[in-house]
Amino acid sequence: MPLGIEYESPKIRRQVRKLLADPEGRTRADKLRLRLAQFLAAEVLSDIVNLPGAHFHQWPRKKGQQKAIFSVNLDHPMRLLFVVHGDEPQLPGGGVDLSRVTTVSLLEVTDPH
Repeated sequence: MPLGIEYESPKIRRQVRKLLADPEGRTRADKLRLRLAQFLAAEVLSDIVNLPGAHFHQWPRKKGQQKAIFSVNLDHPMRLLFVVHGDEPQLPGGGVDLSRVTTVSLLEVTDPH
């Protein structure tokens, strides 16, 4: 079963649709299509970690932040940010068990730097 993709809000759903339809932003649209296809081809989030050019990254948690934020590259400097949909499966020593994540929630397309 493919890795599920949800949208954290109607805003990100609109942003993704707009980016995919934007003829001026073809490079970004192509990268976004590629990343979404890679998510759908994966079974769990750990399948995404080592994809060429994705530069999978977990951002440091800020004080009080409930969920870990992850990202993958689009066109520089833009990244697709997402979180685990539902509860985060934990590793015994701490951290998120990416091999048990079956659905992600998209947060935004942004330059997080």
